[in-house]
Formats: sequence, structure tokens, C-alpha cells
Amino acid sequence: MSIDLDTRLRDSLDRHVGAVAPPRPDVGDLVRRGRRRRGRRLAGVSALTVAALAGAAMFGVGLMTGAGPRGGNVTPGGGLPISVGGATGPAVVDGPTGLFVTRSRVYLNGSSYAVKLPWDTGAHVGRLGVAYPKPGGNRPMLLERDGTAVPLAPARPALPGATYDGWVAADGNGTLVAWAEHTRQKSQIVVLDTKTRKVVGRVTLPCVEQQGFLSCPRPYVVSDGIVFLDRGGRSQAWDPATSTFVDVSQLPSQAHSKVLTTFEDRGSIDTGRIGPGWEQAHPPKGVEGILSYDGGWILDNGGNPKVVNWRDPSQTITYRPPGVVAASVFDTDGSVLVVTVTGDPAAIDPAGTTNTDLRWTGWDCRLGGGCRVVVPEQKQEIRLVAWDL
Repeated sequence: MSIDLDTRLRDSLDRHVGAVAPPRPDVGDLVRRGRRRRGRRLAGVSALTVAALAGAAMFGVGLMTGAGPRGGNVTPGGGLPISVGGATGPAVVDGPTGLFVTRSRVYLNGSSYAVKLPWDTGAHVGRLGVAYPKPGGNRPMLLERDGTAVPLAPARPALPGATYDGWVAADGNGTLVAWAEHTRQKSQIVVLDTKTRKVVGRVTLPCVEQQGFLSCPRPYVVSDGIVFLDRGGRSQAWDPATSTFVDVSQLPSQAHSKVLTTFEDRGSIDTGRIGPGWEQAHPPKGVEGILSYDGGWILDNGGNPKVVNWRDPSQTITYRPPGVVAASVFDTDGSVLVVTVTGDPAAIDPAGTTNTDLRWTGWDCRLGGGCRVVVPEQKQEIRLVAWDL
């Protein structure tokens, strides 16, 4: 199969997927949101197109090791990254790399471990590892970079009669993590420094009833010492070091290196109220992208991964891994982690049922090195850890 046919098929796939409009986000439903989006993305692709792409991939794999100069333009085709406008991609930040998850294992820093992370969202990358709610009780845990799983909180919450929330927020560039302990009346937010293992902030806030449902505050995003709280229709930035609260117009979807984004770019946040140096990144129109750990780049993960400098959108990098892209996220080292699937995506039920004929592969894609396999093709579904899987 020719490279030209491969390219046309992939472009057709991108247009098809891009035409699927995502629903408006429901913050109360965020823990299930990623699975729905992934299911819709794959279910819209015909089996015939996928079969053709799989055949083209056999040809493209042999070309994946080709490299172009970092920041230079690379000839399209064959799965090589295409850099435009002198784009170099994100800067490296200190943190765990190569993070992929299956139902029974975690792939991290080039090794794999028999550790179970939440199958849906709730886990987040921090400087010292992956913070996550342990399945079966949601006890906050840290999977350290050497694969050791250590508890961050007691087996039972400190707040009497409370249960742990199923969401543990972490600063992707720092050592702070935060979680909530809920009763039916109140929520205690706890902030821990994973380096010193000391609690650096604790506050108790009331739960509220909204449209017949109980809504308890939770820390949703942590960045640069600030904890962004979802308070059920009200969003606040809390600085545990000074015990100050600032109302913000909407809940940030992500924040790294004093840069934040909002869901579907719903408007502007007065970042000056949060503190000096804070900025808001506005993704390109129609893109609800993932923010890089250095805060400078947006990843459009709606098909073939495309990295955009949000301050200068003329700078882009497009990756074309072989197979149908199921999900992609930034890695802390500036590369892009990608999961591809071969088989019939129409067999994937958004509720989570998968066809055993599907095959999943985990890739690490970088400018100057193409894409390399990190998790070999397998029947077990592979997922990525991010706010939107």
C-alpha cells in the first residue's frame, strides 16, 4: 500500500472523527467522561477503514525509526513527525515517564509493575510519581517512580464518619497532592507534600444540595501551590500556605507551570486574582486540548496527535503512529504517549465492553525520533493517565 493512500486514509479518519461533537462537560460526571469520549472516537470508524489502516501500518512501522533534526521540518509520510514553524515541543520537566495502564499492570519509567490503578479517571502525575485513589475504598496512594506503592493517608479518613473521594489531584511539576474526605454534611480537603510527607493544608467546607443531588467540595486541580476547588457550581482557588480563598469564574480543567485551561475554552478567567505570573492558555478553536507540563503547548488528541504552541499557533508538530489512535497525552519529558488499536473499533461499547479481537499498543512519540513501542501489542486495553483518557 502506498504512503499516499495511507495519508489519504488517515486524513479521512481525522475528518470523520473531528465531525463528532463532544457533549458539554458535566463536572459531576467527570470521572466517566474520558471513557465516553474514547468510545465515541473509536466507534465512529468503519471496519473497512481500519483494516486498510492496519495494512498501511505494516509498511509504516519500518519507517518509524527515521529521525529529523529537532525543530526542523520533516518530510511527511511513513509515520515521521511533521514539524512546522520551527516547533520544538515542550521542555522537559522532572517527573515519571512512559506511563501506561492496563487493568492489571502499570508501565512506568521503562518497567512494568503489578499495580492496579483506577480504571477510570482519578489518578494524576506528580513530580515523585502517580497519585491515585486505591481501588476499594479510595485511600490516597502514591506509585513512586521505582514502582513502589505507598499510602499517603490512613486506611480510614481522619474526618469521623467520612469516606475518601475517588479523585486525587496532584501538581504535575511539584510535590503537592490533595484529596477530599466526605460525609453527607461536609468535606475536608487535605493537602500533603509528598516529599516531606507532611500535611500542609486542611480545610472543612460544607456540602450543598444541587438539583436534588448532594454536592461536596473536592480539589480538582493543583498547580504551583494553588488548589483549585470544585464546590458544586462555585469554583475557588485556595492557597494553603496563606489560607486565602479567591473565587474564580469557572473551574480550570488543567494547570501546569502557572498556566491553566478551561473546559471547551469557555471564556476567560481573571488570572491576576490567583497570583502573579498566572496565565490562561486558549486552545485553537474547536480543540479541547491537553496542556503540556511546561505550560507552553496544547495537544489536540482527537485523532493523530497534534502539538500546538498556544502562544504562537503557527508552530505545530503532528505525529502519525501506525494504527488508529485511541488516546494520547503529553509525557513529562516533552514527548507524546499514544495508544493505538487495530481491529474493529465499532465493537467498542462506550459503556466499556470490548471485543477480544482488538489489539492495543502503547507508543512514545518524539520529534527527532519518530514513535517507538513501549507496550507491545496485546489484547488487554491500554489506557493513559490524564484528565481526559
